[in-house]
Amino acid sequence: MGILEETIKELNVSHLDQQVRELCDIITQEERGGKENYNGPDGPNTFLSLHISTEKNVYKFLTLEREQPETYIIGIWERFIGPGDNKLGPMKRIKVIEIKENKAEKILKKYAEIMQFIKGK
Repeated sequence: MGILEETIKELNVSHLDQQVRELCDIITQEERGGKENYNGPDGPNTFLSLHISTEKNVYKFLTLEREQPETYIIGIWERFIGPGDNKLGPMKRIKVIEIKENKAEKILKKYAEIMQFIKGK
């Protein structure tokens, strides 16, 4: 049994949105390590948002967002860094990928696959 399946059994919730939200909260806590200074996309329907790269004056983020109850998308976002004073510009979503899965572990596996693809692994 995989880590996702074991974690879902431990959550003891049956509603898909609750499962995805709680799994994303666990992943966020692990990935950010308690860092409070996060400048990526955030909001009530953004379940998971992780920094994927920093290129020339651009931060890139990968998000898992709820469109409607039990309907999810993956978004790729960019935030430009201003010249000189390093002020952050506005966030811009540059790509949306629909997820057509109905199980929490499959949704998060799809997110992980896309992250690996973007990072070139």
